[in-house]
Amino acid sequence: MSIVSRKDGSHFPGWEPFLPQVVHPIKVAIVEALIYIGEPLSAVQLGKMLGGNGQGWRESNVRYHLNHLAEIGVLEGDLETDQQVGDPKQKFFYFTRLLT
Repeated sequence: MSIVSRKDGSHFPGWEPFLPQVVHPIKVAIVEALIYIGEPLSAVQLGKMLGGNGQGWRESNVRYHLNHLAEIGVLEGDLETDQQVGDPKQKFFYFTRLLT
């Protein structure tokens, strides 16, 4: 495999230095929370979980990043009625079957 280098002879250093600029911390927190909890979660649930971390992440921010993760195929979402909360029709997100 050849490594693409610049005209000055320097090589691409790999993705590690760039990941903090490319991957949003909310997306990382969402994925980590879904792995840790091990079951589908709604934006409301994730907003409550992630809102207390001192980052000031609101439910609307969490919802935006959940929907983006679904658009790119990392997550899927289903509308369900949450009997415990009494909220009719929350969307619960989980990893796509391709990733599990």
